[in-house]
Amino acid sequence: RKASAELGKFPIGQTESLFTDVDITPNILDVGAPPSRLWIRSIQVRYRQMRAQNIWAIALEQPGATSDEGIYANRIELQNVRADFKVPDLTVEYRRILKSGYIELAGILKWIRWENTVSSPIDLSGNEIGWGFYISTTQQLSRQTLFKGQFVYGKGIENSLTDAAVDVGIKNNFGNPSKPILGVALPVLGGLAFLEHNWTSKWSSTIGYSWVHIDNAEAQASNAFKRGDYAIANLLYHPFSQFLTGAELQWGQRKNFSDGFSASALRVQFSFKYNFSHSFFNKEKKQLDDE
Repeated sequence: RKASAELGKFPIGQTESLFTDVDITPNILDVGAPPSRLWIRSIQVRYRQMRAQNIWAIALEQPGATSDEGIYANRIELQNVRADFKVPDLTVEYRRILKSGYIELAGILKWIRWENTVSSPIDLSGNEIGWGFYISTTQQLSRQTLFKGQFVYGKGIENSLTDAAVDVGIKNNFGNPSKPILGVALPVLGGLAFLEHNWTSKWSSTIGYSWVHIDNAEAQASNAFKRGDYAIANLLYHPFSQFLTGAELQWGQRKNFSDGFSASALRVQFSFKYNFSHSFFNKEKKQLDDE
């Protein structure tokens, strides 16, 4: 999952993308949420500069993207189209440390390419520029209450989101017989807001809402994902550091592109977690260190 080394100010390896704010993840039991959360690990090389109140970084990351062939998915002509990434993704991040938390800005720029691997009178090769940015923050509203929020917008960046994984869709271009369809980077907009409150040293709750919305391409299938909404509330019990249990009320809704389908679900989740570990060490060395 993660493997990296650090040479001075240059971390190299597989870890969370700069286009991911891990600190914004809410304290909830549902692992695969919220839908607009940016979360991806990639192979990368980055440069990070840290000051007392400012942190900034730039990275070159493993490229990647997903596609939706839509209503043409079963056409034989598309079976020979393959992704062809020539350059890595470029990501940047800036975090400003505040007295009550932080504000973070991050962006991504990616070159998405695909090519037809066989000779054909129809040109199915193409490329798109994917880009996006987010702003996120955590703010300590009081000794017991923490706010976490994020807003994200871009084109062709769905691969970085928890839901809505299609970066490129298809639109018709019938006016050009040699290139009758085009791949287009899909715009996406999303956000989340959560409050975490500690009732006591052992009891806590989280409540919040998240949503993600895609502007679909005209030739996507009618049942393609368009919008997801998500809300949650829980009560957690944390009697000691290794143990956590609680109950959570979860609500989610999906809307499709153009077939009129919309459905929602309500779920109650009960979970418990116990962490355990064991350390092996040289007792003689430990005694010397203690002395």
